[in-house]
Amino acid sequence: MRRFNIRQLEAFRAVMLSGTTTGAAAALAVSQPSVSRLISELEGQFGAQFFIRQNGRLIPTQEAEWLFNEAQDVLARLDRLDNAARDVHRLPIGELKIMATPPLAYGFVPECLRRLRCTYPDLRVTLQVAFRREVRMLTDAQNFDVALATLPIEYPAPHSERLATFHGVCILPAGHRLTGKSVVEPIDLADEPFISPLPETLSRMRLDLLFDQVGVRRTRLMMESHTALMVCQMVAAGLGVAVTDPFTARAFAALGIAIRPFSPKIEYEYGLLFPLRRPRSQLAKEFAQAVKQCVSEYLQSGTDLIKGTAPDG
Repeated sequence: MRRFNIRQLEAFRAVMLSGTTTGAAAALAVSQPSVSRLISELEGQFGAQFFIRQNGRLIPTQEAEWLFNEAQDVLARLDRLDNAARDVHRLPIGELKIMATPPLAYGFVPECLRRLRCTYPDLRVTLQVAFRREVRMLTDAQNFDVALATLPIEYPAPHSERLATFHGVCILPAGHRLTGKSVVEPIDLADEPFISPLPETLSRMRLDLLFDQVGVRRTRLMMESHTALMVCQMVAAGLGVAVTDPFTARAFAALGIAIRPFSPKIEYEYGLLFPLRRPRSQLAKEFAQAVKQCVSEYLQSGTDLIKGTAPDG
C-alpha cells in the first residue's frame, strides 16, 4: 500500500470539521473536486469508506472517527511546525508547554503568565487543562515543560515539588438561606439538594468520608458531575448546593454564587511536576518561580482565596 500524504489528511480533517467537501475546499483554498479526489485516494489506500452522504452532508463512518482521532496529534504537530517556520525570523522565541488541572489553571496560570511576559514579550505558550483522570496518561507522555497538578499523584519525588494546601468551600445559589452564615457545616446541608462529584472521583470519596465521620446524611443527593466546573454551573443555576475547591468557586463568583468557608476543612493540595527525561528549561524554572510567588502572596495576605477563610500554610 502506498503511503498516504499529509495533504490527504488535511482534506480529511477539513471535511470532518465542516461536514461538506465544499466547506473543506473553502477552508483549504482549493477546489471541491480536489478535496473529493484526496478523500477518494485516502479511502482507497485504507480500503475503507469514511463518509456516507445524507441530506447534502457527509456523515463520518466509524472508520472515519477512528482515523480522525489518530490523525489529530500528527496534524497539530505539523500546524505548530508551520507556525514556527513562519516565525523563524523572530528567533529566539520562548516557548513553554504547561499542563494544569482545572483549579490551578484558573487560579494561577493567567497571572503567572502575565508576569513572565514582562521578561519574555514574545513568549509562546501551550496550555493543556487536564482533568485528574487524564493526568496519569499525560504525565506518561511527558509532553510538557511544567505541570501544575492536584495531589496526591504518583510521580518521582526528585521531579515534583509541593506548592500549598488550600481549603474547600461551600457554594450556594444567590440569595440562599445559608448565605447569612459565616461558616457552613455539614449539618446545614443535610436536607439541601446537594450537587456532588461522581462517586469514582477522589473529591467525592473525600466528601463522603467527611460526612460519614461527622454522622450527617445528605438526604437529597440530587445531581452529580465529573467536573467541578459543571457542579458550579448547576449551583449558579439554583439547582442545589455543593462543596468544592476555592479556585473553581472563585471563577464562578461573577455568576452570582455565594461562597462560604466550610468546616470541617477539606484540604486540596497542589504541586509542580517537571519532565523526567530532560533538564528543566529556563522558562520552566521561571514560570515555576512565578507560581510559587503567587502562592506565597496568597498565603502571606492572611486570607485564603475566598474572603473569610484562612489558609493552611
